Amino acid sequence: MCTVSVIALAPGALRLVTNRDESPERPRALAPRWQPRVWGDCAAVWPIDGLAAGTWVAAGEQGLTLALLNANLREPGPSPDPSRRLSRGGIIPQVMGQPGAPEASEALRSLELTRFEPFRLVASDISGESLRVIESLWDGRSLTRVDLGRGPACFASSGLGDWLVESRLSLFESMVVEAGATVAAQDAFHDHRWPERPEVSVMMDRGLARTVSVTRVEVRPAGVGGRFAVSMHHEPIGALGEPACRS
Repeated sequence: MCTVSVIALAPGALRLVTNRDESPERPRALAPRWQPRVWGDCAAVWPIDGLAAGTWVAAGEQGLTLALLNANLREPGPSPDPSRRLSRGGIIPQVMGQPGAPEASEALRSLELTRFEPFRLVASDISGESLRVIESLWDGRSLTRVDLGRGPACFASSGLGDWLVESRLSLFESMVVEAGATVAAQDAFHDHRWPERPEVSVMMDRGLARTVSVTRVEVRPAGVGGRFAVSMHHEPIGALGEPACRS
């Protein structure tokens, strides 16, 4: 369960924000850690899930960002054999070592996808000076890819059913796209809660699950050997949308 959005900053830069929705009983994730030489000499950074040791968001100095959402579909494919099932949190570390979004999306085909529950992978980078966003969907039967162009783009999932949180996408259009896709508008969107509908809000809470963290990523040209400067701010969220701490 998750809400992910990607916007362009100045030419040649991007910003990704993800709200992670989980059981509040799940162990808290570890703060983002740098992983050396993920692609060539480029390092990457990602937080680490406190239970399965995988991740749901990452960014690398080659300019690539990845975010993973569970896909809760109306008609999913067959579930993996429980004895062979793998955590979806292991997907991003396996495909992060690619030069860009198209290659990372294609690298999914090298994985034994039938061992994973359905998911969406959002891959974004800078092509020339323009934002590029690619969505890959594994539905349990087949892998499909959609090139979404320059964005802005938003994605949402819910354990109640992804179709039940499509209102987040229209909210993104009104709050972010129509406002010029600014940093302030993006942050306001990820903090948004409908008082009468907290269970489907962006900053959600339905008792058994709630938004447990917000992670903000910025990727900007570094001007050195084609590398990018990457910043990642991971903020655990307490009950009722209050920040628990900052890291």
